[in-house]
Amino acid sequence: MKQTQNDTHPLESLLQQYCPNGVEFKEFRELLQYEWPTKHIVKDTSYCDEYEMPV
Repeated sequence: MKQTQNDTHPLESLLQQYCPNGVEFKEFRELLQYEWPTKHIVKDTSYCDEYEMPV
C-alpha cells in the first residue's frame, strides 16, 4: 500500500478508524489449522495408469 499525503500508512488509518482501542494480538497458530505436507509427499512415481487417477 502506498503512503497517504500526511505520511500515515492506509492500514494505520483504517486501524485508527475501526479499532480506536487497538487490536488483540494473536499468533497465527491460534487462528489457523496447518498440517505440514510431509506425510503426503509421494515417494514413488511409478504410477499405474489403469485408473482415472494415477495411483
